[in-house]
Amino acid sequence: MAKKSIKKPIKKSKKAITTKKHKGASTKKPAKPPLDVMFIHSCLQNNFRKTVDPCASFVLEGVLQYLGAEILELSYRAAQNRCKNSGHSIVITESDIIAAVENDNDMKALIR
Repeated sequence: MAKKSIKKPIKKSKKAITTKKHKGASTKKPAKPPLDVMFIHSCLQNNFRKTVDPCASFVLEGVLQYLGAEILELSYRAAQNRCKNSGHSIVITESDIIAAVENDNDMKALIR
């Protein structure tokens, strides 16, 4: 005789999943600066034999941050112009960056 397997209905749990919220200080780590001065200083020291003044690292970091912000602003404007007619959200693409640099005379002269 073969035994019949009896299927029992599965009960679905309707318990709510809750998370505990802790009051107090946030556990998030502080944001790192986009460019680290010590990293730039060590790169300069590794690539040049003579000693590098630490002030040069600060100046180079400031210049790189300024250029990055300028390229980002120009690229955003190029992406806005591209997406102006369509109802899509603005996403900066590689072509926007290239077009932004090509259209700005100062950036074009600096990069070439």
